[in-house]
Amino acid sequence: MIKECAVILAVMLVPGALSAQDLAAAARKEKERREKVRESGQETKRYGGDELQAGRPKGASDSQSPAAQNAPPRPGEKPVDVDDAKRELELETEGTTRKVKESVWRAKAKAARAALAAARKAHEQTSSLRPGPGMPPNQVDAMQGATKTALEAAEKAWEDLEDEARRASVPPGWLRE
Repeated sequence: MIKECAVILAVMLVPGALSAQDLAAAARKEKERREKVRESGQETKRYGGDELQAGRPKGASDSQSPAAQNAPPRPGEKPVDVDDAKRELELETEGTTRKVKESVWRAKAKAARAALAAARKAHEQTSSLRPGPGMPPNQVDAMQGATKTALEAAEKAWEDLEDEARRASVPPGWLRE
């Protein structure tokens, strides 16, 4: 068993070591080639945005061409770092997404507060009712029970909203008025 593992390990490591030697050799050859070009005085051609635009089909954008992204900037033009541009876009998107989420949570909280306030008001109004002439007592009791049930449901809905917001890591300020 140990011999089999050793053989498998050797088979896996040998190609990696060989390719590392090949990579080092390729790097040395490229360095030598660049030195020869520099010594011979040959000028290497650098392509800019104008040369790239000439070969691009109409309607194609810079983001479609990797060569255009790596091209040196034009004189007087500030170089654009693609990673920085992506980060800025992510931050803008994140900020917009955050604003949308905040407005959604604030709207949910406002609706839940309004429902709770309406249920409290209805319960207060019915709790002071007394059966009068021509009004059966069970009708008053039914109205009071209904408003009490509605109040309990509204309170439960508010508690559920707060719990949902807590689990979603919503800042507490988004639920306040």
